[in-house]
Amino acid sequence: RAKMAFAKQRAPLILSWVILFALSAVVVFPYQSIALPLVNFYQEVLRNPAASDAALATLSAAISGAAIGGVLLGWVLALGLSVVEVGYTKICLNATDGKMVQIADMFSTLRQFGRWLIAALLILVKVMLWSLLFFIPGIIAALNYSQTYFIMLDDPDIGAMEAINQSITLMRGHKAEYFVLMLSFILWEMLVSVTLGIAALYVGPYYQLTLAEYYRELSGTRGLGLPVEETVVVP
Repeated sequence: RAKMAFAKQRAPLILSWVILFALSAVVVFPYQSIALPLVNFYQEVLRNPAASDAALATLSAAISGAAIGGVLLGWVLALGLSVVEVGYTKICLNATDGKMVQIADMFSTLRQFGRWLIAALLILVKVMLWSLLFFIPGIIAALNYSQTYFIMLDDPDIGAMEAINQSITLMRGHKAEYFVLMLSFILWEMLVSVTLGIAALYVGPYYQLTLAEYYRELSGTRGLGLPVEETVVVP
């Protein structure tokens, strides 16, 4: 069903994926172009025995300020990107339901930035706390919370904590199944690496559509897409 949904609207799904990839490049730009070069330059200056203490102190303050600014800017952009990524999940869910994909919908989640930010932070903190016990509880926690964004997309009024709890309920007895589903894309990810990222134009949307189809199957909330019992094979 994911392949069928992809085949019907291949162009907008790929184009929106390219836009998302381009935005991710913008996120790392402040660190790679500002913070990292400044830190490397400062290390080179420290190796210079002729540099005076006063000059080093002045240079250190200037570089530290610029580097911290670059990192903070990168964090702000990363938060914005995470919300846009939820927007891409939204258009994949629309494609799964048989709705027309609108690239502008990828940015519609920015109108509720705080809502998605709270959800992301809650999930991050919870996964990190479970990971303190060992990495396996952290993985289990991540699987438990995996349907949170889909639930929130389906219900604009639901709170982040309630959506997390509903996700835990949905994933009860399905975590191993979901984990195997994600593992089934390992060879696809290897293909992305071998093709230097070119294959991601297919694999990225295909993977996200598969997760959206799984949510519809799991939650029993299939909308305008294919009936659950219908099976379509697309090469």
